[in-house]
Amino acid sequence: MLKCFREGDEVSFEFLFNSFFPALCYYAFRITRDQAAAEDAASESFIKIWDRREMFQEIKMLKSYLYSTVRNASLQWLRTEKRQSLCEMEKGILDSDTERDAFEHLIHAEFLREVYFLLDKLPLQCKRVVDKLYVEGKSVRQTAEELEIAIGTVKSHKAKALIIFRKKLQI
Repeated sequence: MLKCFREGDEVSFEFLFNSFFPALCYYAFRITRDQAAAEDAASESFIKIWDRREMFQEIKMLKSYLYSTVRNASLQWLRTEKRQSLCEMEKGILDSDTERDAFEHLIHAEFLREVYFLLDKLPLQCKRVVDKLYVEGKSVRQTAEELEIAIGTVKSHKAKALIIFRKKLQI
């Protein structure tokens, strides 16, 4: 897939975009606290990897480049928007504690990317149950009523999804 991307295949680019965009937006939002700026930073990172696609020999190199680009774009947005004084902002972001926080946000973003990827792979009814329970925050009873299925069926789909997640995410 990475080879096709390097050769200019737009389907491969779309796959990479769909795989990484939500996590990159989350990561940028943790820095900027502005959804539009976060989405812009993530989008711009994909323009940059497309322009430099021949240089990416490994997916790890591509991921690293994407996250670095998003981080730099987010910091630049903070500077231009003057959300904080430049010195205070850079000191806070480059602090070792904040560096640790940024790394934790990166890990969290990657974990969410994996969860959403797995969610898309669940059987349709199982996915609907998980969406209702965990994304929308509905109770088992509410989920059963809205999907017009038995409470036992909701519990069964929930258990099946959790088994799949634990196995794939090695939790």
